[in-house]
Amino acid sequence: MSIIKRYIMERGNKNQFLRNHGALLLIAVFALIIGGSDCSKMEKDCHKEITIINNTDQVLYFYYSDKYPDTSIIDYDPSVASDFYKIKSHSSKIHYDRDGCFDMYLKKENKLMYFLFDSLVLSSIPWDSIRENYLFVKRYDLNLEDFEKNNWTITYP
Repeated sequence: MSIIKRYIMERGNKNQFLRNHGALLLIAVFALIIGGSDCSKMEKDCHKEITIINNTDQVLYFYYSDKYPDTSIIDYDPSVASDFYKIKSHSSKIHYDRDGCFDMYLKKENKLMYFLFDSLVLSSIPWDSIRENYLFVKRYDLNLEDFEKNNWTITYP
């Protein structure tokens, strides 16, 4: 028999018990809910960022797509979309997933594609020509296993 039921049977009035101990009971239930959830497992299985490392002397821009196997290049030039897609030479950029975890998408046996573009090409050739002629420096087609093996990092070259 639970402690609460035993207490009520000995004291007689359930409403009186709730009035006297309701706040304490609410705190205990809340503590069980918070303590019982496995946040560490959730965070371990939820990667919200991918690091892209540029080991070159050139500024690069990246673009990613979840449309694999459609390897078309997007309609807009990533170099005009602020510094979000810019990776300075000999540095890294963290790509954050704004919609949740990269893992959730990749667990469905999907791939993410990352395209890297040279800033000099972007500044000297019209975007339509870059798209039509597939003028990127490198394309990575990566699944969950690839990301796990590389510690959620893309390194170029």
